[in-house]
Amino acid sequence: MVNNIVKNSPMRASMFADTLLGPKITCPKPVKIHPELRVCHARWIEIPEIVDGKDGILSVAEERKNIPFNIKRVYYIYNLLNHHDVQRGKHAHKTLEQVLFCINGSCRITLHDGLETQEVVLSRPNVGLYIGPSMWHVMHSFENNCILLVMASDYFNEEDYIRNYDDYLEHLQRESIIDE
Repeated sequence: MVNNIVKNSPMRASMFADTLLGPKITCPKPVKIHPELRVCHARWIEIPEIVDGKDGILSVAEERKNIPFNIKRVYYIYNLLNHHDVQRGKHAHKTLEQVLFCINGSCRITLHDGLETQEVVLSRPNVGLYIGPSMWHVMHSFENNCILLVMASDYFNEEDYIRNYDDYLEHLQRESIIDE
């Protein structure tokens, strides 16, 4: 299993001096807001932050605008006891699409698309993770104040869940997502 960790928060822009051009000129390095996702069927979703002075920040998610599907279900995970040991998810979906936002605190998501495994950190309330069908995912390493908000493309349907990892790999082979 490949265990690469990336975080969806801006890297600090560092300054460097270019002495070949005469006087020292400082140029900021590009800020990488979203690390590259190497797994299939996943991408970053960023919703706008509307800063209203001293009245806080408002972020808006709209179906088919910045959420790539019609939202039929919204749920959130919070108040986790023994939060360091908790693992949620541990499944894939046949057709369901989801976007996960950590609206308070942070957590890690391990993604596996049948070929590649990648771990990401959710820690910005306006940056979500799109998880498409056929993506094995495990949510873990929750901070004790974590609130994980999930928007889903369909109502709960147990038939859509693949809860056994070996069954998941068989599903991928049947769907020709991975080769034997």
